[in-house]
Amino acid sequence: MNINKYFELTDNDLDNLLMGIKLKPTKNNNNIMNCINCKSKELINNNIKNQIICSNCGVVNAESFDENPDISMNENDTSARYSTPSSFFFPQSSLGTKILGNSKLSILQRQGQMPYKEKSLMEVLEKIQYKCKNYGITQTIIDSAKILYKKITETVNFKGKRQGKIIIMRCTNRRSIIAACLFYACKLQNETRSPKEIADIYELPIKYINRGCRKFCDLIDINTLFNQINSSQPSDFIRYANILNLSKNIMSTIYDVSINIHNLNIVSSHEPPSIAAGSIYFVIQYYKLPFTKNQISEIFPKNISLVTISKIYRRIFPYQKIILNNNISNLIINHYDKIYKLLNFNLE
Repeated sequence: MNINKYFELTDNDLDNLLMGIKLKPTKNNNNIMNCINCKSKELINNNIKNQIICSNCGVVNAESFDENPDISMNENDTSARYSTPSSFFFPQSSLGTKILGNSKLSILQRQGQMPYKEKSLMEVLEKIQYKCKNYGITQTIIDSAKILYKKITETVNFKGKRQGKIIIMRCTNRRSIIAACLFYACKLQNETRSPKEIADIYELPIKYINRGCRKFCDLIDINTLFNQINSSQPSDFIRYANILNLSKNIMSTIYDVSINIHNLNIVSSHEPPSIAAGSIYFVIQYYKLPFTKNQISEIFPKNISLVTISKIYRRIFPYQKIILNNNISNLIINHYDKIYKLLNFNLE
């Protein structure tokens, strides 16, 4: 036996000798060419089960041992894994090991794992989910509202004694900010809700909703958010006409009329919900449907006054041939756009 070869061993070779691992290369099962049963060459590597299977007869020719760490959630239903995914809302609570069950040790572990800040945030997010679901708000809007509120909680004071510290909101101020987050989340998802609707969801006066929206604008960077938010339009509130069980053709006509009125800037002095109510009444009168102004006023959360509906109807009635025809409306809009661009060019 040549003793000199042992002096040429590397550190890895010595570790392998101490662990009882043979240094000679072993036969690799992955190099099997023919099936041991039918001698077919149609062998398939099943990476999930780490097996070499014959596609002809289905016999398992060999099994390989996976030395990689088990971090996947494949066919095993148990949740005994590590490296759990972190949460956007609760980054600290989602880290570390979780003890399953309802034992005293697992309860203590769960209580001590979540910081107070994340626990308070979780309670607010659960209330947002509960209230919005009761009022039929879609999940995309709910998720957007949660993200906006999470962003609000991370803002700091820029001046004063608490400069650089997290802004603290309590009681009505917090509720108004949460309502503002829902209001702007609806705008982000192009499903605008009126301040009255948001006030009804959170049982707050409208003045607190407006106050929360102003505070929201002070805390959120306008450049990063408001480029995705458009102002409310009358067409956003046509959905209330669904309560009247109108046909699809009538609903489509009301929607087109509201858009044409907005683009032609006919009754711009009124609020979008009022213009929507006037558009609904105009189409109903045009097709002589059996609905009154009182019925149209009552379908809106903030009842539109009969005087307002009549005033809008009188103002848009002379333009009925234009607003009922999308082609004519588009021609007029394009014509005014050209004049506007020409005037701006001459001023420059």
